[in-house]
Amino acid sequence: MNAYVLSVIDALPASNPRLKEIQQVQDEDEVCKEVKEYCMDQWPENDHVTPAVKPYWSVQGELTIADGLLLKGTRLVIPSRLQRQTLNQIHEEKVTYLLVVDYYSRYVEVVALPKSTSSSKIIQALKTIFARHGIPDERTAKWNGRPVKTVKNILKKEQDPTKALLAYRSTPLASGYSPAEFLMGRKIKSTIPITLPHLTPQLPNQKLFIEKEEVYRSKQKKNFDNRHKAQLLKPLPPGATVYITDMDCTGTVIRPSKKARSYLVDTPTTVVRRNRKQLQTFARTLIRNKMNRKQHHH
Repeated sequence: MNAYVLSVIDALPASNPRLKEIQQVQDEDEVCKEVKEYCMDQWPENDHVTPAVKPYWSVQGELTIADGLLLKGTRLVIPSRLQRQTLNQIHEEKVTYLLVVDYYSRYVEVVALPKSTSSSKIIQALKTIFARHGIPDERTAKWNGRPVKTVKNILKKEQDPTKALLAYRSTPLASGYSPAEFLMGRKIKSTIPITLPHLTPQLPNQKLFIEKEEVYRSKQKKNFDNRHKAQLLKPLPPGATVYITDMDCTGTVIRPSKKARSYLVDTPTTVVRRNRKQLQTFARTLIRNKMNRKQHHH
């Protein structure tokens, strides 16, 4: 029990002086003081508690006292006198979210980080996710980012984002399976009642999924292309002179790369691999004029 109390105290998002201040104000606050007494002794019937304490009566099973602090679960109960101050501090300590989406299952991982998070903290958060799901492959893909948009809306609008994330992870997608089913091979329990047989592990029908996924992605690609007036880029033959947009220089195409829609290109300094969209074809005279203007500016 002592180990549990210590672990709870260590996990609280406040410094020791701040915890002491909150404990002192809790002891001075009439509502918190009454709730503490009930937690230490015994809760009366609902109609025997004061109106201000009634909201706590309904969650009495979640209320505990750890090292003199009144907690709801692992969260501090903030006395009314400190609530405005605490709310202002929360708004000042702006939070940003790291979102990682599994391309196959659409399963989303969300990590809350301070706004001023360093790159090392982000890397550590990613390492934790990769330890759980494995190291991802590098891939280039265009998709509509619907899971990311969904989660962003959840984090902005929902009072309890964890419940909303649970709902997203357990809700069937266009394929008929939920992200959790694809990732874990089984349905997960949510706030919606479900019978035990439905929780039996069962892998999704891969053939049916692939067929539906191809239809779904084809529609998404068509919609994207129509919105952005996308056109299929012509293949580049070996020896073609191209302008490399991200390097601001010219190069000569050697051959197609093993990676889809990319080419090996010989530049004045090295051989690089570039996606077709990063390679623009020009008449030789236009390229020569562009490079001459660049040298003139230098």
